[in-house]
Amino acid sequence: RIISSCYRKGIDEINAKFPNSYVYNEIVGALQEVVGFEIVEQTENNCVLKEVSHPGVEEVDVVLRRMFLMLLEMGESALDAIQKKEFDRLQEVKLLEIGNNRFSAFLRRILNKLVYKDRVTTVQLYILARDLEQVADQYKHICSYCYKNKAALSKEISQLFDDINKYVRQYYSLFYDSNLEKAQEFVFQKDKLMQE
Repeated sequence: RIISSCYRKGIDEINAKFPNSYVYNEIVGALQEVVGFEIVEQTENNCVLKEVSHPGVEEVDVVLRRMFLMLLEMGESALDAIQKKEFDRLQEVKLLEIGNNRFSAFLRRILNKLVYKDRVTTVQLYILARDLEQVADQYKHICSYCYKNKAALSKEISQLFDDINKYVRQYYSLFYDSNLEKAQEFVFQKDKLMQE
């Protein structure tokens, strides 16, 4: 968590001291969740993690769209696997959340280091990246629960899950093609889903 936090903040170099191989393995594992950071120096109880690639603001749009697409795939694949009672497939769907976490951390790192368009937009995109990651977390929890319990969904819950997936897709569509009429429908759908 410390490495991930420093990474998202935009820190370019971390000097990590470790008392044993277990902690070192945890450090190496943490590097799997960040993009462009590597161990560049290592001694018996110390290693230096450093940024080896320098992302630019031009990557913001690509990474954000990829986050959206992974999230849409995660929700739709999870529902499909649950409906078909292909519970083992849920383990594969859960892996999409790891990719979503990587993209979220990478995007937040870029936004902490650079200004995208303007300061307000930069902050809004940072919050969006964080929130998309949290939605992916919820999909992961649903996958874990259904996998562990080999639980199918009732017809009502299955329909609600489908409606939520459509709502996320509607948000994605609105984000890239804003339209007042579609925005009003989006708000109406939110109120309906909250009641359900």
